[in-house]
Amino acid sequence: MSSSPCNRFDQITSWICLDEVGMDYLNHAGMKIVVEVETALPRQRVWEAFADAGTWNHWFPKVECASYSGVTPYGVGTTRRSLVDGVFYDETMLVWEEPCRWGYRINRTTSAMARAQLEITELDITSTGTLVRWIFACDPLHALNTDGFRQFLATLLKEAIARLERFYVLDANT
Repeated sequence: MSSSPCNRFDQITSWICLDEVGMDYLNHAGMKIVVEVETALPRQRVWEAFADAGTWNHWFPKVECASYSGVTPYGVGTTRRSLVDGVFYDETMLVWEEPCRWGYRINRTTSAMARAQLEITELDITSTGTLVRWIFACDPLHALNTDGFRQFLATLLKEAIARLERFYVLDANT
């Protein structure tokens, strides 16, 4: 048996369920934050990284593991499980539009910050590579400093994309 922390999902008994939301939630969420980062990586390469749950722990900060369940090919309706900074998440993919849009809602978690949460990533081609846009929508459970949280998400995305660029350079050299 593997010692991966993601193997503990089936042992969790204290899940917190979030409200089930669809894509229209983007229009009425209590808080919606959009952050963007440009990369020289081609859009298809960025898409492949986002769509490959097994690589997230190599490039997205604080992701310990992530995986999909169900039959392939993965897409809308697929369940994704992740462990981020000690918190478990069970998610449903709501958007899977290769190579430009990918996103999910959080169904349940072991530590909730919101009643509902939806995250979408959009990838736009630019003259120098790809613009990565992260849309984070939620109804926070507690007062949240929106400007501070926006800065946190922007820094997190910037670090993730820098690590993704290094990940692909290392991958190309092996």
